[in-house]
Amino acid sequence: IIKDLYNGNKNLPQGCEEEMVGYNAIVGGFQGQRQWTDFYPNCDFPESILNSSFDWNGAREPYILGTENDTLNATSMLFMKLLTGRAQMFADVRTYWSG
Repeated sequence: IIKDLYNGNKNLPQGCEEEMVGYNAIVGGFQGQRQWTDFYPNCDFPESILNSSFDWNGAREPYILGTENDTLNATSMLFMKLLTGRAQMFADVRTYWSG
């Protein structure tokens, strides 16, 4: 689903014309913990796989995707990808919430 949001998917149903084309994003984020659940890694696996330069279809351009919708982490990953032309390390750094 996340990859389809970046690139589009022509197999989506009618009424999803914008999603069929894709958003042509260069960076994205997904808000998982605190919004969906506190103890399950909802989207950590897709985030780490999409940040790689290789998947089940072979070598490809990495998708920069910050975890927890962390714009600072995603921005630094984007800068380094544009600077080096390579996939960047995906780091899911947790914030301590005291209450």
